[in-house]
Amino acid sequence: MSGLKLFNVGAGAAEEIPARAVERERCLQELVEQHMEAFLGVRFLASEYSTGPRYGGRIDSLGLDENGAPVIVEYKRGQDAGVINQGLFYLSWLIDHKAEFQQLVPERLGAVEAAQVLWSDPRLISIAECPFLNLPNGSSGGSNLAWWPGLTGLYADGVVRAAVTG
Repeated sequence: MSGLKLFNVGAGAAEEIPARAVERERCLQELVEQHMEAFLGVRFLASEYSTGPRYGGRIDSLGLDENGAPVIVEYKRGQDAGVINQGLFYLSWLIDHKAEFQQLVPERLGAVEAAQVLWSDPRLISIAECPFLNLPNGSSGGSNLAWWPGLTGLYADGVVRAAVTG
């Protein structure tokens, strides 16, 4: 693994902390969900959230950020740029199904948080091992999928390294 390095610093010395890769995507997902607020600044709401039989998908993780904006987190282990299209599909689905999300928030975080959901800036966070193509800002080919300014790409090794040392 290359990229982000972490060190234990103390007593005038710095020692590199070796990175560990996760064996399964689900292991990474569980780790991030357990520490989502610390890692991403997102309060965890749901795991493997079904988009229903018509859409046939499962959103890996749902959350609410520090500003009250809905957040979708998608994980991919391996070289799969499809995570962006999948995430954008789920983001579009979420915007069309606000009522379902609005019902989930009070169940997990309370009525006060549910009343303050900020729909003007929903986010997609992709946690993956590979960098992705730069997407143009704006709609993609007239479809209902769009790139959102809050789109963030993270790399699994950075998250795992942080978690392993925690």
